[in-house]
Amino acid sequence: MKPENQAPHRLNKPLVVYDGGCAFCSKWIGKSARVTSDSIDYLPSAQAARLFPQIPGNEFERAVQLIRPDGSRCSGAEAVFEVGAPHSLVARFLLRAYRRGGILRAVVDFAYRFIAANRKTLAFLTARF
Repeated sequence: MKPENQAPHRLNKPLVVYDGGCAFCSKWIGKSARVTSDSIDYLPSAQAARLFPQIPGNEFERAVQLIRPDGSRCSGAEAVFEVGAPHSLVARFLLRAYRRGGILRAVVDFAYRFIAANRKTLAFLTARF
């Protein structure tokens, strides 16, 4: 039996699933894609929902999802840090610290939820970056 966070099939490389209808999300995914080059695939959640029906739709709405080649997945801040880890010492450090739990994880999860809840406003505020 597959764990609940397991995708049904293997991928050739990691896949980031994001809200393609969100200007904030699309902007930051574009920046991420330039850094990760062809090492990671990116797909809007509207398309991914059809490919991964076992992932509840509200998971795609709640946070970015990272589906690994073995089918396992993580989401939110952990996914962001994992995507950045091969390309950034800071992201590697944050990923390790995040996975240890504690206060950093609580603060980062709170910040992620705040950003996710205010994406439209933040898209406007970050339009110049």
